[in-house]
Amino acid sequence: MKKLFPFLISASFLLFTACEKDDTIYIEGNQAPPDKTIENITKENYINKLYISILGRQATNSEFDTGLLIINKNNLSLANREELVDSVLTDEAYFHNEYRIIRNDVINGVDTSEITLQISIIEQTIAGTNDQDYINLLSYYLAKLYLMEDIIPDLTSENINFINVQKRCVFNHFYDDINMGTENFVVSMFQNFFLRYPTTAELETGSDMVDGIQTILFFKIGQTKEDFIDHLLANNEYFEGQIRLTYLRFLFREPTAEEIALIATLYKNDLNFKAMQKRILTTDEYVGL
Repeated sequence: MKKLFPFLISASFLLFTACEKDDTIYIEGNQAPPDKTIENITKENYINKLYISILGRQATNSEFDTGLLIINKNNLSLANREELVDSVLTDEAYFHNEYRIIRNDVINGVDTSEITLQISIIEQTIAGTNDQDYINLLSYYLAKLYLMEDIIPDLTSENINFINVQKRCVFNHFYDDINMGTENFVVSMFQNFFLRYPTTAELETGSDMVDGIQTILFFKIGQTKEDFIDHLLANNEYFEGQIRLTYLRFLFREPTAEEIALIATLYKNDLNFKAMQKRILTTDEYVGL
């Protein structure tokens, strides 16, 4: 019996482990429960990053607490992230911050107070002259400044989108003064929005169109500076450039070709700048997971 005892123990052990294996039940398609191990620091950092990225400032104590309540509903689920981002995007400061960023990018940060001052100077000049040709010229400049002055109220009332904001910021004498001459203007537009230098053909065609010569750019006919701006900001490469700039701003890297293709297509279809940003701001990469 002593000699059989080790064998009996081994047999019993094998029988026990075999039963354990057979009792395991696998359910196909079963979803794992939400990860409850996400650290609070990750959630807190996400809220702080959002407010700084979107509004250019830190969250107040009240905003921070509300943000935690939102993302703790289901532990940073995609739906909770979208709800949090939406709550930040509804703040009017969002429009002011985005407009500030665009001004910094294309017109060297011209302040709204400077726009107001220029309007006042031109209005006084018009009132003090009888030269109709001069009045017509100044009125042309003034109309563009009025459009810039109305950017924030037009954004908040949803009368314009951010493509319109960019058009207004490059179609005025501030932008012309920075990029003097037709070729410099065309080059700057390609660099600001396509993030590249124009080809020789693009530079020649674009310059002709800006100078009032009827020509074709991106398979579209035009013969004014405004036509050139419209054609460039409706091109696929413009939308790709916006995606690249947004990735660089929020994730500090260039997007992959697949990321550009997906998000740029969606942005071109809905022209919704907020929705484009939200798609990036709710990713695991931005959250820090």
